Amino acid sequence: MIQIENLTAGYSNKDVIRGFSLTIAEGSLLFLLGRNGSGKSTFLQAISGQLRYEGSIKTSGHELNKINLKEKAGQISFLAQQNNSAFQVNILDLVVSGRFHQKKNLEGYSKTDFEEAESLINSLPFAHKAGYLNELSGGETQMVWLAQIQFQNTPIILLDEPTQHLDLYYKKQVFNQIANWQAKGKTQIVSTHDIAYLSNFENAEILFFKKGKPPLIYKCTAETISILTKEMENDFSY
Repeated sequence: MIQIENLTAGYSNKDVIRGFSLTIAEGSLLFLLGRNGSGKSTFLQAISGQLRYEGSIKTSGHELNKINLKEKAGQISFLAQQNNSAFQVNILDLVVSGRFHQKKNLEGYSKTDFEEAESLINSLPFAHKAGYLNELSGGETQMVWLAQIQFQNTPIILLDEPTQHLDLYYKKQVFNQIANWQAKGKTQIVSTHDIAYLSNFENAEILFFKKGKPPLIYKCTAETISILTKEMENDFSY
């Protein structure tokens, strides 16, 4: 599903990832671990098309930087770390916009689009509060963004620290959604610091980032999680 060859990416003439290659099979769940600044967000931004890179990133055999915005949106959903809005964004409008990649130029959303988006919103535990995004709590807001991704219905989902600043209830809700997408065969790459939740996932892998070194891939097991946790705790390379 995703083939990465000799990837080099970074910011302001400083490479964070250098010459990295990896093949991610269709339906994989890949967790990204590592301390802040080690390259996790850079990796996700490159795959999502948000960041210029050198090398090759192919999705379903197509070079990422050679397909247009709508084609990317039909292949990849990306949820960045900061998604709060100070403006009055209507929740229904936000969720239904996940389907924009299916529309022709100047084509609006159909009655069916809005009905299906509303049905998805009504399945959320805070549906009675659904109105504007800036009226919701942090956890509720994150669930709305995940609903938009679900409505976008892409084969590849990228999440950059989706449980950052959330309480325990909404952390669990986010990881439940990740499990649901895994069961449906979605290809997911998820950056996280909530390592304790990873032990609930079978058939997942971990891509471990350490500053100045190539990322390494591991099977997601309790033993691996324990080893990598201790390594991050004792890493003085920063």
